[in-house]
Amino acid sequence: MFRKSPYIHIGTDEVPPEAAQKACPELVAYQKAKGYPYVGDALVEFINDLDRTVRDHGKTTQVWQWWDYQQPTSITPDERIVVNEWLSSPEGRAAKGYRTIGTQDGPLYVSPGFGATPGSYGFFDIRTTYRDYAFVQRDGILGYRVARWSDHTQTFSLGWVDYFARRPLAVVAERTWATPAGSDVRPFLDCYDQVGDALPLPVTGDIGENPGMLSQDGWTATATSQETTGEPGQASRAVDNDPYTHWHSDYSAGLPQQLSIDLGREQHLSGIRYMPRQDGGTNGRVKAYEVLVSDDGATWRKVATGTFPNDRTEYVVPVAPVTARHVALRALSEHGDQNRFAAVAELDVVRAR
Repeated sequence: MFRKSPYIHIGTDEVPPEAAQKACPELVAYQKAKGYPYVGDALVEFINDLDRTVRDHGKTTQVWQWWDYQQPTSITPDERIVVNEWLSSPEGRAAKGYRTIGTQDGPLYVSPGFGATPGSYGFFDIRTTYRDYAFVQRDGILGYRVARWSDHTQTFSLGWVDYFARRPLAVVAERTWATPAGSDVRPFLDCYDQVGDALPLPVTGDIGENPGMLSQDGWTATATSQETTGEPGQASRAVDNDPYTHWHSDYSAGLPQQLSIDLGREQHLSGIRYMPRQDGGTNGRVKAYEVLVSDDGATWRKVATGTFPNDRTEYVVPVAPVTARHVALRALSEHGDQNRFAAVAELDVVRAR
């Protein structure tokens, strides 16, 4: 099954902690028969035993760092084994002589079934990882991985799960190849959106589809109303390349509401991409909509209508290629139970091919 891979990953993680192991009479009996001072030594022996089998087949073993997690051991895994370090950054493990892959829980984990909002467990915050994570390069560190987990996602579509990993994958690629720590993620996201996906790419409105966006540089946004007292809901926050800010209509206003963008000059475009608010709130999540374009920001013409699904992923709305300076999303109804708000985290414009 793995003929072409140089590695075999044997896992060996999520073994119950030391107290549970000591409560297993068979494991304790084995520990005593082998003369090991710690019950955890049996796991290390198991790792090394499997490693010999893997090497007999011409492969290199990979394991998750776990054998020394909340338990003592008197023996250690063979240093020829590659360790996926999840508990901390990889420098310490590499300093002990292991070839190590960094996949730290927190800054490099994507677990949307656990947490799909900033601050929750399993949420990869692209802002802080891009700005703060060291991504150290030194002997013994083979690289870094985004760890993607699908716990509690059985009822979600593949596109929903994939959505939360798309920008994290791009962030890790950029930081490990090019950009030092300390940088703001927003200019990178603007560049990333302009690249788009590989051709051929049908523009059908599928989740996460990215046929290439116009740069948001120089854009200005206005709205028929905006909330600035109860929350920072200015229209400008829908074009700031930060997925975790959003425009929100005035709490006292009703629908419809319109978010309008001045692109700064005439642009050739073929659609918009709408990102709902990403903080977990449902108020303002747009349901029925219209897409409008204008040459002067005063006279608008409708180029698309439709209904967005009730989730937090991005949706591309394709339109026939058109040249315009102004683009608008008009919210006619919302998925929230009051049907009187509108909110947009990011509104991007699709570049015409």
